Amino acid sequence: MAEISRGDSDGDPLGKPYAVYDARNRAVAYLVIGVVALVVGVAGLIYGLPRGDDGLMATLIGGLFAAAAPVFIGVAGYNLRRGFEVRRKGVRYRSWGGTVELLWGDIKRIDVTKLVDSAAAEAPDARLGMHGSHSRWEVEITGRKKVKIVLGYNFTALVKSPSTLVNLLKMHSKLDIDDSAISSRRG
Repeated sequence: MAEISRGDSDGDPLGKPYAVYDARNRAVAYLVIGVVALVVGVAGLIYGLPRGDDGLMATLIGGLFAAAAPVFIGVAGYNLRRGFEVRRKGVRYRSWGGTVELLWGDIKRIDVTKLVDSAAAEAPDARLGMHGSHSRWEVEITGRKKVKIVLGYNFTALVKSPSTLVNLLKMHSKLDIDDSAISSRRG
């Protein structure tokens, strides 16, 4: 990988950010839902267990909420550190596995997969009276020294506009990126 100088005014080796995509807001929402589910679950168990058969429904609902809470908290923990930045001199991906930085010159290839659900595209949207579509995106950035950044379907679902992200990558990498859609039809 090329040497990254620390000469930028903001002190970041990749320069000023053009766009920052992170999952923190979604992670905080999952964390709040998880904590509320845990409180409701524990309250249901505290209320229902001492009452025996009379509190069976409260015990079951409390147990369900208490069992679901760690799932929400786990998803929050997983998404808390994930982020992707498009910067002046390159890109940066942060996750629990570490941070990967690639300069624009070190990027060999960018693959974009866009799946369009044609069944959703043909179904009328009841709220707007219009046809809607559902797209899922995956972006895979490969560096010259086999360094790879994969922004999977779960991450790009958190991005407000994946097409804007792809356009930024096209513009700054100066690579030919094919982002044409692949149709899929679900029953």
